[in-house]
Amino acid sequence: MYRSFFRSCRCSLRLLFCVALVLGFASVQLHGQTAVTNPSTYLPSIDTPSNEAALEVVAMQRIADQWDEAVQQHDPYALDLVLSPKLVDISSGGQVTHRDELVALVTKKKSPIRALDQKVSSVRVLGDVAIVNGTYNVKFPPDEEHRARKDETGIYSQVFERLSNSWVCINSQRTALVAESGRSGDKKKGANNPAVF
Repeated sequence: MYRSFFRSCRCSLRLLFCVALVLGFASVQLHGQTAVTNPSTYLPSIDTPSNEAALEVVAMQRIADQWDEAVQQHDPYALDLVLSPKLVDISSGGQVTHRDELVALVTKKKSPIRALDQKVSSVRVLGDVAIVNGTYNVKFPPDEEHRARKDETGIYSQVFERLSNSWVCINSQRTALVAESGRSGDKKKGANNPAVF
């Protein structure tokens, strides 16, 4: 008598376990097949930058503005705040300059640069490193020594390193934009310009 009772209980438990298992699988599949009423709420927006990315661009633009102002005022102390001691600067003509050379060049009385204007267009932050891309415009002084140089406009890429809650530039590279003139023998605009920032 007890044997038949336990057999029927085991069959009931098996049946109950199978029903629970089938219902569990069905609910998982039904959850995965729910209708999406507005697909844009589930997909990341490609056209509009995130709020965090916009804040990074604003923060890097402040640093670029500090750099521009330091160059314009020939202020070596302000340049020290934005340039790393490890800075390597590559001009549009391919000239490689290090931080101390750059500060000396920009802060001397007859500086080869009158004004610098950098505009940040994108920032990618990877931990303590930021990659900044943007456009620049360099104005040269109109004196006899620098008369042959024309103002330079182009694009730049810079690498910044975060040091104790501030960003300093460790690498900067520029590419001058060349006006199309139709002649193949024209040289790049920035090829003879020295390192300017």
